[in-house]
Amino acid sequence: MSNPRLALANHMNFFHAGRTVLGGTPRRLSRLGKPTQDLMLRLRHGGPNGVLLRTQSELSIAQVLIDRGLAHPLPPDPELDFKPDPDPTADTTDVEIVIPTRDRVAQVERLLASLDRPGVVVVDDASDRGEELAAVVQRHRGRLVRHSVNTGPAGARNTGIRNTQAPFIAFLDSDCVASPDWPTAILFHFEDPRVAMVASRVLHRGTTPTPDAIIDHLIDDYETCHGALDAGPDPGTVGPTSSILSVPSAAIVLRRSAVEHLTFDEDLRIGEDLDLVWRLCASGWVIRHEPSTIVEHESMTHLADWIHRRYEYGTFAGPFDKRHPGKINLSIEWWALPMAALFVAGHPALAASVGASRLARRWWSIRSMPDAAAIAATITGQEISQEWQDLSLTLRSVLWPVGATVVLGSAISPAARRASMIVLAPIVWELITHRPRKSALAHTLLGALREAATGTGVAVSLARSRRFGAFLPRVRLPTFTTVSSR
Repeated sequence: MSNPRLALANHMNFFHAGRTVLGGTPRRLSRLGKPTQDLMLRLRHGGPNGVLLRTQSELSIAQVLIDRGLAHPLPPDPELDFKPDPDPTADTTDVEIVIPTRDRVAQVERLLASLDRPGVVVVDDASDRGEELAAVVQRHRGRLVRHSVNTGPAGARNTGIRNTQAPFIAFLDSDCVASPDWPTAILFHFEDPRVAMVASRVLHRGTTPTPDAIIDHLIDDYETCHGALDAGPDPGTVGPTSSILSVPSAAIVLRRSAVEHLTFDEDLRIGEDLDLVWRLCASGWVIRHEPSTIVEHESMTHLADWIHRRYEYGTFAGPFDKRHPGKINLSIEWWALPMAALFVAGHPALAASVGASRLARRWWSIRSMPDAAAIAATITGQEISQEWQDLSLTLRSVLWPVGATVVLGSAISPAARRASMIVLAPIVWELITHRPRKSALAHTLLGALREAATGTGVAVSLARSRRFGAFLPRVRLPTFTTVSSR
C-alpha cells in the first residue's frame, strides 16, 4: 500500500495522560513508550478516519499496535492512491471469485449480475436444476464446474480452490449480493504476508414480506439488527483469543498459499468455516474482519424456517468439539461462579465482597502504576460484566430449559427472582442500546427463540457425539497481562 492508513481500535481505555492503555486482543494493559504515545495521540485525534503513517518508525510501531489489536489498518485513500491509468484486468488476475451453490438458479443470476465481471467460477454441487444453472452461468460469462455427487459447502469450496489459479480466492455464497468492487476493496490486508483470510461484513438483505405476514416483518427487522452471519461493525483480528471468534465463509478472500494444504474439512456440513479459521490461527496465520466492505445476505424470514436454520447452526458443536476439545465449554473465571451463587442465595453483601476482593487483588498487582485504582476498577468492572453476559447467554441457549424455569419461577421464589436478574439483565441492556425499530417485546421473544433454537442444536449435537464433558464449565485463571511498548 503506497499510503498506509491506521485507525484506533474501539473499546479501549486510556490512563495516566495516555501513557497507559487497556484494550486489544486479547485484552491487556500496555504501557506506552514516547514514540507510541505520540502515534496513539494522533490516532485518537484522527478518529474513525484514521491517520496517514509518515515514517518507517511509525510503520514499525503500527505493526505492533495491529498485532496487539490496539489499532487496525484502513483501506487506502482513493485520492492519495489515485492511479491515472489503472489496469482494468488487475482485479481479475490477482483474485478469482468462486460461488458454491446447489439449485439456487435465481440467486446465482442475481449475484452474477451484481458482480458484473467475467470469469467467475460457479461450483454446481450436484444441482437438480443443472441445465438452468449452466445457462445462467454462460449468460453472465462465468465458468461452471459441476459435481455429480453432492459434497456440501466445504467440498464445493475446495473444488473452487482447485479450479482457480490466482494468488487469492474469493468465496461468495449464492444467496448474497455484492458490489462490483468486491473483493478488491479488501485485498490491501494481504500486504501483510501473515494474513491468510479477510472477511467482509455480511448483513441481512431486507425483504418485503406480504402485508399480512406480521411475524415475517418482525423477523426481517430482527435480522437487520442481529443477522445470523454478521460478525459486527468493528474491524479486527479473528480467532480463539479474539473478541471476534469466527467469520462466516459467505464473503471471504483466502490467500492461496495458506489453503492449498489446509483446506475446508469436507466431513463438516456446518461450521466448516469456524474450523478452518481456528486451524489457520493454530498454524500461525492471521485472519481479519473488514466491516468497511458490506455484502448483503438473504436470510430466512418465515418463522418455522428461521427457527430450523438457527437450530442447524448449532449442530456444528459435536463435530467441532471433537476437533477442538474444550472450546465449546462455557469458559468462566474461577471467582465468578461463587459470586453468582451467593447473589442467588440471597447474600448480596457476600457476593459484593467477592467482587471487592477481586478489585483489591487487581489493585495490589498494579499498585505501583499511576492511576492504579482507576485501572483496577475498570478491569474488574469489565470482567464482571463479561462473566455476567456469558453466564446469561448459556442459560438462554444451551441450558435454556433451566433459564426458562428460573424466569417462570420468579413469580413464587425470591431465589428465582434473583437468578432471573442474571438471565434477563443483558437482554434489557441490549434493548436500551439497540432500540429495535418495531416491537421491543417481539424483539425480545425472537431473541429468546433464536438462542433457544441454536442452543438446542448445540446440545443435541454434543449428545449425539457423546461429548458430554462439553456441558461442564471450564474454569479459567486470569489471562490479563501488562506489557510495555516502545
